Amino acid sequence: MNHLLDLGSRKFWRLVGKRVDLASDHSWLRAPTSRSSTVGDGWLAAEAAHHGGTVDDAAAATAPAAGPAPGLLPAMTVLDGPGFDAARLDRRVRDFYEHTAAWHMEVWSGWSPLFWPAGELVARLFGRRVEQLSLPMRPLDVAHGMDSQVRVIRDGDGEQVGAAWLRTLRPSGRYVFSGCYSARRLPGAARPSVHVAFPLESGNVQVFLRPVVGDGGGLVLESPPGAVRAGRRVRRGPRRRAGLRRARPAPRDLPAVPRPGRGAPYRPRAADLAHLDDAAALQDGARPMIHTFHLAELPAAVTARALLRPPSSTGAPGLDHAECLALMRLGAPAVSLDRLQLRRIAVFAQWCDEDAVDRFLSEDALGRHLAAGWHVRLEYLRRWSRLAALPGLPARTGGWDQDEPVVAVTVARMRLPEVPRFLRWGRPVERQVRDHPGTTLALAAVRPPRTIATFSVWRTVREMEQMVHGRAGDHPDRRHADAMVERRRRDFHHEFATFRFRPLAEHGTWEGRTGIVPLS
Repeated sequence: MNHLLDLGSRKFWRLVGKRVDLASDHSWLRAPTSRSSTVGDGWLAAEAAHHGGTVDDAAAATAPAAGPAPGLLPAMTVLDGPGFDAARLDRRVRDFYEHTAAWHMEVWSGWSPLFWPAGELVARLFGRRVEQLSLPMRPLDVAHGMDSQVRVIRDGDGEQVGAAWLRTLRPSGRYVFSGCYSARRLPGAARPSVHVAFPLESGNVQVFLRPVVGDGGGLVLESPPGAVRAGRRVRRGPRRRAGLRRARPAPRDLPAVPRPGRGAPYRPRAADLAHLDDAAALQDGARPMIHTFHLAELPAAVTARALLRPPSSTGAPGLDHAECLALMRLGAPAVSLDRLQLRRIAVFAQWCDEDAVDRFLSEDALGRHLAAGWHVRLEYLRRWSRLAALPGLPARTGGWDQDEPVVAVTVARMRLPEVPRFLRWGRPVERQVRDHPGTTLALAAVRPPRTIATFSVWRTVREMEQMVHGRAGDHPDRRHADAMVERRRRDFHHEFATFRFRPLAEHGTWEGRTGIVPLS
């Protein structure tokens, strides 16, 4: 069946396409192809042989002893010409293109419901099987992260004539993206363009992007309409985000570069990139970060106001982000007043330091209400997937002991058509967590129409992990593990992330209880 599908698609393009002569008139369209139906990196050796050279695998190393890390282009000056001067680019933009292998990639995925069916169809029929342009369809697909590798293609004289940018999913190693980057001049063009070719069996997909220096040293890559229309201005389509950071000794992320509104071309400026210099402070620990989780009983009007207008950094200096939600009882019937308790609020927040927390609790109107309840201060340890609202969190910040207490927080944005399915699979998990002997507190919260969160305090990391994987005791309980399998089959959410924290200190009481966090 797959053979017939591939054969049929090739026949279609030969029928509707135009014959070209790659040896002479159309040599500018000559690009690598794959000899097999699975692309991956199998095209590299043939491409190097075409140029009479080799693939410089050693150049992919980023260790200082290996010399400068390779880039997608040997130098940005290869794009110089009328209307473009690489010397005007911001140094960080040049560094990325000239030393791409020294940058680490983090990616997270979420699709608009309008585009998801078509994307899923392409991924199932072609992308995953062919291992080319295999876009992640669900946030969990990239939960373990993505590896990025640059392999330089050199000609017989040792000059870089192309660079393969290969991206694979962890831990499976499945190829997501395999592209060949170079500089190439279009017929009649006054200066070179960035040329990207994506090899396919007996063919390829090509994009030509004309470089323009933007305001403040940013780089705009575009392909305006004209006689040769090999591409278009780069725009955001499905909501797939990626962050790139320069490799550093400490395993922390840089803050994300601000992005424009949906549908707008991405034009990074030096002003946008300037705050990346804060990365050194973040990695050296000079910018501390703390999270808090609050529970309080409030008048319904106060809770409703917080749901509609949660605190922000404008009114609460030092606050990075806050999620305000109404509590719901774990395991409650699907249609029940216990599913939306407007007199009981939960707030999950990220702060720059503890002084900001103290200031908020003493000076802010909502903060004073929360101060009368209970809260725990948390040290961030790890995440699975990510939230767009918290872009600067590294995948992991350190280790932990299997016998120490731990706090787990999950935040998700629901796909509304999937709510019935989610309730069918989620309610058994709610009861499993609620009744587990390893939890000292477990609850859920909601902010209509689509945000849900869970919060649980565990006596030990070991007990929590055994529950997650369904491995505890002689009679393992796989309700959580089975729900995760179903979620991987078809996601319930637009966005989903689970966070692990080390509890630092708890304050106040909740439902007459103190000492909710076990002593380590």
